[in-house]
Amino acid sequence: MAVLYGADAVYLAGESFGMRSFAGNFSPEELPQAVAFAHSRSVRVHVTVNTMARNSEIDRLPHWLELLDSAGVDALIVADMGAFSLAGRYAPRCQRHISTQASVANYASAAAWYDLGASRVILARELSLEEIREIQRKSGTTVLYITHDQQSALQLCDRMAIMEPDGSLCQLGTDEDIILHPANRFTFEFIGVSNFIPVEVAGSAITLRPGQKDFPWADGKLPEGTDTSKKLELGVRPNDIVFDKDSSLRVTVKRSVFLGSEYDYFVELGGRELRIQQNTLDAAKYGVMREGQETGIRLLNYRFYPEKEVSA
Repeated sequence: MAVLYGADAVYLAGESFGMRSFAGNFSPEELPQAVAFAHSRSVRVHVTVNTMARNSEIDRLPHWLELLDSAGVDALIVADMGAFSLAGRYAPRCQRHISTQASVANYASAAAWYDLGASRVILARELSLEEIREIQRKSGTTVLYITHDQQSALQLCDRMAIMEPDGSLCQLGTDEDIILHPANRFTFEFIGVSNFIPVEVAGSAITLRPGQKDFPWADGKLPEGTDTSKKLELGVRPNDIVFDKDSSLRVTVKRSVFLGSEYDYFVELGGRELRIQQNTLDAAKYGVMREGQETGIRLLNYRFYPEKEVSA
């Protein structure tokens, strides 16, 4: 399934020397077929050999490693020093990746594994973001960090890969590139919080249609080449909405939350709730909005996207 959804590498286990030995893994007969299937679609195969083998088990390991090597496995994920050494001898065509089970938690340990011939080190799960960055900086190696937490990704990474729900690559770039130049609506929504307002376009005139009231929007500009044959929505991030008492876009502040470094506001524009983030410096300069207060807003760095289809 992972191959069909666009993965460029998969990891799996056989019936021996894998931590998840009862997970319905590949038999010695099935494993070469799985590797051939993946390779036919240019997908690499990494196999776990990440148990800590006992004396009673270690004699069987060379035969298993030779089988993996002959099957064309691309990399072995190992945790035990003995298994690492035997893999170099009995599976010379396989790269050796160090499993998170090895609990590599410092740059000296990571560097030692690379010096011994490892091509990748999968760090201990317990590490903080700063510890991971220090290991990357001092070992001079690439660190692959997989997370579903946007904040962690933005704090840690040099480059980010955003994947579509079907597994295909949506956008690859620095965090700044992705935030300032999202490839499409999916990326725009994926990173951070976003507000959307339906719009109506007639020639060069734009009208915001949040729901209960329409707002002719003289300040709005439609980018050249925008397809106006489809229904459009305007997307704007909370920190790109600023208060302006003279604006014709009138809102009512429904809720105000102080978060230490910023204020989070929930306001109503023509029946639609919008979220606004105001840093404390701007709040000190322009004032703090109070619940129930009516004021105006300006929209900055907005984008237009086709209206999202609602599933039946």
